Amino acid sequence: MHEPQANWKQAYREQGFTLVPGLLPAAAFLPLYSDIDAAVERHAQDLLQEGKVADTCARESYDRRLAKLYAGRDMGVRMWDQALRPSTLLDFASQPALGGVLAELLGPETCFSGDYHLRPKLPESSLTTFPWHQDSQYYGPLTRHMEIVTAWVPLVDVDEANGCLWVIPGSQRWGLLDGARGSDQNIRTFENVEQRGRAVPVPMKRGDVLFFGNLTFHASKLNRTDRVRWSLDLRYYERAEARLRDALEAEAYAYFAGKLRAAGREAVSVRQPALS
Repeated sequence: MHEPQANWKQAYREQGFTLVPGLLPAAAFLPLYSDIDAAVERHAQDLLQEGKVADTCARESYDRRLAKLYAGRDMGVRMWDQALRPSTLLDFASQPALGGVLAELLGPETCFSGDYHLRPKLPESSLTTFPWHQDSQYYGPLTRHMEIVTAWVPLVDVDEANGCLWVIPGSQRWGLLDGARGSDQNIRTFENVEQRGRAVPVPMKRGDVLFFGNLTFHASKLNRTDRVRWSLDLRYYERAEARLRDALEAEAYAYFAGKLRAAGREAVSVRQPALS
C-alpha cells in the first residue's frame, strides 16, 4: 500500500506520483454531486421510457443508483463526461488547493488543459478496468517530451475492493514503452511491467488527490462491490510560454495543443492560494 508523502514535489520526482491527503473539502464536491444526480435522473427517465427498466431507483443513494439501474448489465460506456456542466468542471479544476500543489510540481504558470474524464466504475464492469499504461500512450508519442500531470480525484472512498488506482513507483524513468489499442479501446503495454517494477495500490478517501505524470504506469482493476466507484481525472501542464522550450518540447506542446483543439478542449490558467 502506498503511504502519502509530506514533501509533494520530492515524492513526485522520485516516484512519478504523489498522494496529497485531505486536499479538498467536502463542500468542493457538492456541485459535482448535483450535476451527476441530475444526469442520472435524466438517464433513468430515458431508460424507463425506452422500457429498459421498470423502476428508476430514485430512492437509491448517489453511489448505488446506477448500479441498481444496470444490475446484471454493463452500461457499455467508460466515461460520463457529459454529466458535468462546463462551469462546474472549470470551478472544480481551478480550485486554489489544486493550484497550490500544481505550482510546486509544474511551476506557477499552470494550465488546466480542459481534458478530463468523469468515470462511473460499475460493479464487475470489465469495460472500466484499465490495463497497465502510461497516459502518453493515449496522448501520442510526441508528448513524452513534455510534462502532463493528472490529478485523480475519487468522488467516493476507494480501495482495492472497488477499484482504486494502482501505480508502479519510479516507472516514469523507463521512457515511453510500446503498446497497442485493443477492441475495447484500452491500450495494452507489450511488456509485462509488473515484472519490471513493484505495483502498489493507492486507497484514498474523498478529499484526497493523487497527482501523477504522463509517463507513470498506472492501472485500475474490477470493482467487486455493489456500489459505483465515481472518480474524476483532470489534466494539467505548464503554460507553453512560461519559459523557453527546446525543439522537441516545443513540438510536443504544439502537437498536444492541436489534439486539445480537435477535441474542443480549451486550456485555462489555474488559481493558486492567495498569499496572506
